[in-house]
Amino acid sequence: MPADSRVIDVLVTRLKAAGAFHKGDQAAPAAILWPDPERQWAGALPLLRERLTVLTLGPYDPAARQGPAIWLRAALAGMLPDVPLGASEPPVVYLPGYGREDLRPVRATDDLRPLVELQYRGVFWSHPSSRHWTVQAFLQHETHGAGITVTDGAELRKELVRALPRVLLEPVEALRAQAPLTAGTLRSLMHPDLDGEVLDWLNAPRETDEGFEESVRTVFGLHPRHDGPLHAAALLVGREGPWTRLWSRFREHPSHYPGVVKRLEEAYVPNTGRDEAWPQVNRQREDALRASLVEVGSLAPPAARLRLAALEQEHAERRGWVWSALGQAPLARALEYLAHLADGVASAPKGTTVTELAEDYVRSGWRVDAAVVQALACVRKPEDVHAVGMALRALYLDWLERANAAFQQEVWARGLPRPASGGWTAQPGLAVVFVDGLRIDVARLLEQQLGGPYDVHLGWQFAALPTVTPTAKPAVAPGAAALDAHADLHASRGGKKVTAEVLRAHLHGLGFIPLARHEAGDPAGAAWTEIGNLDRLGHDEGAFMSARLVDELQTIRDRVEGLLDAGYREVRVVTDHGWLLLPGGLPKVELPAALTTLKKGRAALLKTGSASDQPSVAWTWDPDVSVAVPRGVAAFEAGAVYEHGGVSLQECVVPVLTLTSRSPSVTARVASVKWTRLRCRVEVEGTGDWVVDLRRKAGDPSSSVAGGGKAGAGDGKVNLLVEDDEIQGEAAFVVLMQQGQVVAQQVTVIGGDGA
Repeated sequence: MPADSRVIDVLVTRLKAAGAFHKGDQAAPAAILWPDPERQWAGALPLLRERLTVLTLGPYDPAARQGPAIWLRAALAGMLPDVPLGASEPPVVYLPGYGREDLRPVRATDDLRPLVELQYRGVFWSHPSSRHWTVQAFLQHETHGAGITVTDGAELRKELVRALPRVLLEPVEALRAQAPLTAGTLRSLMHPDLDGEVLDWLNAPRETDEGFEESVRTVFGLHPRHDGPLHAAALLVGREGPWTRLWSRFREHPSHYPGVVKRLEEAYVPNTGRDEAWPQVNRQREDALRASLVEVGSLAPPAARLRLAALEQEHAERRGWVWSALGQAPLARALEYLAHLADGVASAPKGTTVTELAEDYVRSGWRVDAAVVQALACVRKPEDVHAVGMALRALYLDWLERANAAFQQEVWARGLPRPASGGWTAQPGLAVVFVDGLRIDVARLLEQQLGGPYDVHLGWQFAALPTVTPTAKPAVAPGAAALDAHADLHASRGGKKVTAEVLRAHLHGLGFIPLARHEAGDPAGAAWTEIGNLDRLGHDEGAFMSARLVDELQTIRDRVEGLLDAGYREVRVVTDHGWLLLPGGLPKVELPAALTTLKKGRAALLKTGSASDQPSVAWTWDPDVSVAVPRGVAAFEAGAVYEHGGVSLQECVVPVLTLTSRSPSVTARVASVKWTRLRCRVEVEGTGDWVVDLRRKAGDPSSSVAGGGKAGAGDGKVNLLVEDDEIQGEAAFVVLMQQGQVVAQQVTVIGGDGA
């Protein structure tokens, strides 16, 4: 037998051998009779029918080539057109439930009597001892079977019959390597992933077959039909023996098994231990944590820090429970970031100038803001957002006031420099991406997600004052020096208020081509595009905006990486302002509307002759105009959870995120290749410096056949001479390089195609 033979191949070969005869001096047997009194071989029939003509004694079923004895006689006589017989090999007559001796004339029953004479015209497929073949005997027999050692016993014989269809498809050598075959070996063949099958059954209980039930009973000590899924759920929680392995499998991908979660709900018994396994226990602790977080909101900062530390110690383990992976422990997850917040508020940004304070904030202070955002991002239900908001407010409000006290004093006294990005000029391959309301901490989170064939640098600059979009957006756009003041805190260009349309026209005139959200434009030039909805989300969603950050950051990432993929060499992400976010609302300070001509959440223009007890800053576009801003992190309007326009590190220190491609800049291409004997003339179109070479291997400079190639720039032509005339007619590569890297290659034949 071939080395890769399967058991079914051996069985077919042995059956055929039983019907062999010498054509010259013997008549072909009418049939190969296969007695099987124990019906052990019934599972082999579907496979055998694909390769042999098999007729079966039994109730009439022509589709299965099965019928009573008289029907078999007619079929063997060729009287049934619907039952074709092979011309070269005798058919196999399978006799389930009957032994060889049952065909003896003295023992044959009436229903079997029409087949008695076949024992004289046919041959039996039998053990060399003339006994019928059992599955076990066939597998073990060295010369007339498969030669696979098998253990003995009733359990083994039972599993052999059950596993027969699978055993027949196994390679003989593979089974010999596992010998002696045991009941356990056969169960593994039938159920190679029994753990997965049990979980699937527990997830969606169904009728089970005897083989599955026996395997589960043997391995897991559970009878699926008799014990039921609730008992199985209790064993899963107990995690003893193989159930430990099954629990590990469940917790790896719990979302794949919602039915298992339901079974655990139904099987819950209070106070039985294994708390992490019961969804009810997790819910009880979430409820308790929610109440505790609300209580934290009433504590002074020192006490709130201590209480959060204690809660973290109590609930941290639940983040490793399966219920956290299923999103059912959002407060336990939020508590991790609240603990970071409790640690972070111990210190505030340090420095004596606005620049020193800003640098310290960018270096480490942003982590406090990030902890707030990330804690809120963990929760979505209003009651959970409220609880987390109460707890963080107890610490965060105090820290915001302390963190910004020195910064505000410096800004009120000396103002802020204008954004550096306003002086950028158009450069080939530069794309500027504007994101409204990209705060430093959110930019840090974006930076952590970025990764690809590019370098990332997060810098910063000051926003324009006041930190509202009509003032601050034009100030961060290139060409800001050409703009001046309009009314109501808007910038002006040539006397026109700078709207989105006016700004795009302004940028276009400077060489920055405005792109729609999904346009790539021409990477050989410079571009301006806008993406993201952070500021709108903040105003619309308030404390709930954090839950939307993941999608927003992915949108921004897709855009900037898409521009790099399109061929831009550098992408710079800028924003107009940051923001304050405080669940429960920023403190309110009074500023009567009668005193103002324009009042926003954290900035207001006073009427001529009006006075306010709030400080003021010079408007970036007209320093003679003073803008009133509230002290600390207060707002002029009540209930403002998200706001900007005032003076704080969070609003005024804005990121500049730069992504620089590591891929070579491709600014040239091979336009044509022409040969004149051994001289190759290559024409290049494009810009920038380049080198053209002829190589046997495109990426291997040592394989050059043209002395290392020749350099050029812009549109140009070079002649490459191949000095070795013995390689004429061989294949080679015309290679174009820029910045030391191959940017294009083209197959050619040395001397030309006719060489």
